[in-house]
Amino acid sequence: MKRISLNRYKIAALFACLGSFNLFAAPRPNIIVIMTDDSGYTDLGCYGGEIDTPNLDSLAQQGVRFKNFYNNGRCSPTRASLMTGHDAADVGFGAGTLGGHPTINNPGYFGILPYTVPTVAELMRDAGYETLMVGKWHLGGTHDIKTNKGAQRSWENHRHPDCELTEEAMEDEYNAMPSERGFNQYFGLVGGESHLFYTENDVWKHRIQEGNKPAGKLPMTGTYTMNCLWEKGKEQSKAYPYTLNHGKTAPAYYSTDGITDRAIRMIEETNDAGDQPYFLYMAHRAPHLPLQAPQDLVDKYMSRYENFSKVEADRAAGVVREKMFPKDAAFRSEFGPNQKIPAEKKKGASA
Repeated sequence: MKRISLNRYKIAALFACLGSFNLFAAPRPNIIVIMTDDSGYTDLGCYGGEIDTPNLDSLAQQGVRFKNFYNNGRCSPTRASLMTGHDAADVGFGAGTLGGHPTINNPGYFGILPYTVPTVAELMRDAGYETLMVGKWHLGGTHDIKTNKGAQRSWENHRHPDCELTEEAMEDEYNAMPSERGFNQYFGLVGGESHLFYTENDVWKHRIQEGNKPAGKLPMTGTYTMNCLWEKGKEQSKAYPYTLNHGKTAPAYYSTDGITDRAIRMIEETNDAGDQPYFLYMAHRAPHLPLQAPQDLVDKYMSRYENFSKVEADRAAGVVREKMFPKDAAFRSEFGPNQKIPAEKKKGASA
């Protein structure tokens, strides 16, 4: 199997679940890559943060924590580098290009991965691994580009004026899907942003896909009081209609729980089928916009963020305590002394 150098990426949580160093001697280990979207370096407990992440902390204690790595600074370029091991500009995602939204009519900015560069999933599949993915893709791709006039109009609206929707372009768009780039099984959001909660009474259609097709009816992962707070004045925005379930309690599909459940199921089914090793890429959308979470979690953490400057100082001390930064490391403060959550926002978040 070829050695893959993932030398360009921003990732908040990357754990190869190999247990301990002794397992590196195993000929074909199972591999799980967990990614969170837009989270910070010190969000995790094992990096000195105040968020409770006991399972990830346990993995970190048994493995390796990175303290010096590249940062692509945006969603799709991160994923492009993670999937290919290349600089984002080498594979169509230069200068912050997003999946399906090319900024310049140039191969470095096309917003889909070139087919001349293999993905890690393609290499792992060719090496005999079962390749699994759940969650957010955001590297381009439209499953119905050839038949859906709305999808075709969207393609034209998001492309550089010099781009033309030819048969070849439609074929490229379809072949950018995760199922066409090495993943034998896929469940998740191909695009960049959507609701995290879905109920049976919602007026919008979910955008979750199963392989190359819409996933159909989603399973209700629990009963939640849904916190879907959005910026004041945009509650009824047509562009961001994310507040419609805010404060409601109902059975719902919650994306964070939903892709976790599906990942577990994929692993169990692969194990039951035989001894084939698996490569699982688990790409969570949270905490990317829209910020949506069960109300009990919001209530749990609200008091921890009463004083932003204290949180900042505690994180700086925490990352030193975890021996990820030297003791004499300085940090730049982004918040003034005793800057707190405005009372109005605090009240709104409490639903």
